Amino acid sequence: MRIADSITDLIGKTPMLRLGRLYDDARATVYAKLENFNPMSNKDRPVLHMVREAIKAGRSTPQTEVVEASSGNTAIAMATLGATLGFRVRIYMSEVASIERRRSLAALGAKIVLTPASEYTRGARDRAIAYCEANPKTALFLNHDGNPDNPRMHELTTGPEIWE
Repeated sequence: MRIADSITDLIGKTPMLRLGRLYDDARATVYAKLENFNPMSNKDRPVLHMVREAIKAGRSTPQTEVVEASSGNTAIAMATLGATLGFRVRIYMSEVASIERRRSLAALGAKIVLTPASEYTRGARDRAIAYCEANPKTALFLNHDGNPDNPRMHELTTGPEIWE
């Protein structure tokens, strides 16, 4: 049995599943990497890497509030890691996000900022960026959509796991 000292030790090393019935006439074997087997979210791996790289680069300190626009798996990963690693998290999301999602994030200590439904995800993102620009010394926009450390984590770990 694998025993971890921290939830971050459980991120990655996810299993693969052979999808034998996906394509009856396939000449290749198709596999799925089950990132949903991470502790909280299929985004645990890249969010952990983005946060660690921001710390390493000096863009984030224990006093920094890490900000993102998300109502999904990235938000859950950020809130979980914020609670685990001790950094503040602010999530911007559309007001149409479920009450269950809002409560889950709040229970993990994230500050939730609801944005008008009419603005969709773009509005949440624009407001998150504006908040960080107004608070450059205390807030960091993680920018999971445009952060090169997001796909980089998969180059460093997910790809080699698949190869093995």
